[in-house]
Amino acid sequence: DLMVIKDCLGPSLDPSADEAVGTKVGFDCTKPAPPVQFPRRLRVPTEVMDSVKLEDFIPQDRLLKIPYEPYG
Repeated sequence: DLMVIKDCLGPSLDPSADEAVGTKVGFDCTKPAPPVQFPRRLRVPTEVMDSVKLEDFIPQDRLLKIPYEPYG
């Protein structure tokens, strides 16, 4: 599960934040209990990765300040 909280106070060094105000995200990564089968490794489907564009969420000037490492 995923929880998104907008307009939170955060670290002033976060290049994606607007004067230390940004969005925080929480993940519930609880693995289902047996007998439910759960894959050992999960992957985000390629079509989802290809459809998400950070520019739609983060202005270009801030995006350029964020270190980037290719997914994979």
